[in-house]
Formats: sequence, C-alpha cells, structure tokens
Amino acid sequence: MIVGNGMMAKKFAEYQHNKNVLIFASGVSNSKENRGSEFEREFNLLRKTIELNTKKHFVYFGTSSMYDPMAKHSPYVLHKLKMEQYVVENCDSYNVFRISQVIGRANNPTLVNFIINNIVYDKEFEVWERATRNLIAVDDVYKIVDYLLVNKLHCNEIINVANSDNIAIVDFINIVEKVLNKRARLHIVPKGFPFDKIDISVVKPLLKKIGIDFDDNYYYEKSLSKIIYAEE
Repeated sequence: MIVGNGMMAKKFAEYQHNKNVLIFASGVSNSKENRGSEFEREFNLLRKTIELNTKKHFVYFGTSSMYDPMAKHSPYVLHKLKMEQYVVENCDSYNVFRISQVIGRANNPTLVNFIINNIVYDKEFEVWERATRNLIAVDDVYKIVDYLLVNKLHCNEIINVANSDNIAIVDFINIVEKVLNKRARLHIVPKGFPFDKIDISVVKPLLKKIGIDFDDNYYYEKSLSKIIYAEE
C-alpha cells in the first residue's frame, strides 16, 4: 500500500498492492515550509493512516536535514522529527528512513531541480561558497529501502539512507553544467557551512551486493543524465 503521489510514491509503485507493507510517501516535501497548517495536515494524515493500518509494516521517510547546521532547528526539521517520534511510539512494526537530498524528477522545488532549471533557463542565482550537501539518486534510495524491506532487516529502527560523502554545492553545479553543456550564471558569496557527515554504517555493507557505488567518479553525472535526458 502506498500513501502519496509524488516522486517517492511513484518510485515505490510496486508496493501499491503489497498487503503487508505501507509506504507513507505523502506530506510536507518543501524544506522551506513554515506554515503550521501544512504540518498539521501531514500529522493528521499520518495519525489516521496508522490507526487504519495497525497490522501493516509502516514505512516513513524522514529527512537528513537535521545534519545541516543551517536547517536542523527549522520548523520543517522539527516537524519531521515529531513525525518520526509518532511512528516509533505508535507502530508495532516500522522503518523510518532518513533520506538525504534526492536526485530525481519531482514537482516540488528540490535543490537539484532548482539548479537545473536556473541553468536551463539562463537565470542568475546565488550560491554559498562553503555550503555542501549530501545527494543520492532516487533509484538508489529505492534499491536500499527495498532490499531492507524485502529481507526484513533492521525493523523498528531509524536508518540513514544517504551518499557516503557530501559534495560542495559549487562542485555539484560544475557537474550539472557539464551534463547540460551549458554554463551557470552564478553569484558566489563567501557564506555557508559544511553539511555534517551522515552515518550510513547500517546500509554500507549492502551497497556492493545491490549494485551501488558512491565512489564511482561519474556517479553524479550518470544520475543527472538519467533524469535530464530520460524519455517521459
């Protein structure tokens, strides 16, 4: 069963008719959100969904933004932590996956889409020189989560699903430029803080067997090409 219709819900479409697992992929997706009404809407949907599906293994997607020094006290992050806690306290069987920023097609304003669109449409934008992010392809999020669910590993745990390394935003933009074969109109300012290192020790032993190589020099290029040039 799947709740939601965004990028993550579509990627996990095979679980739509799974009677034992519920993928909760709905709710607040904009990390800049600060409206209490939006947070309340997700909470009410989460609460009702849990109440109606007490026998299912519940999957909730949290966020790795609590490892961002600039965002960990934001309304969005505090809300997501509250949702995680509710799942932990009210589900007999669950997984909470803290996902880092995803490289994938999405309707909401993700960092990756923001960068791609600004370059494609020749818009000038500001970039913080010292800022870093943790980026992972949506296909790899699926591979990791699906493997853990199918094999019933690390149930009733909160698990980080992220790249093994962070990347400077400026460096990532350079890669996007290469894939698009188009220069970005950047205004680089001496601001920002590095993203904290994310502990992926739980999933790291699985990567090789499910075909994920974060150390591949072309990891970002291949992930970007897949979403930029893939056929609709």
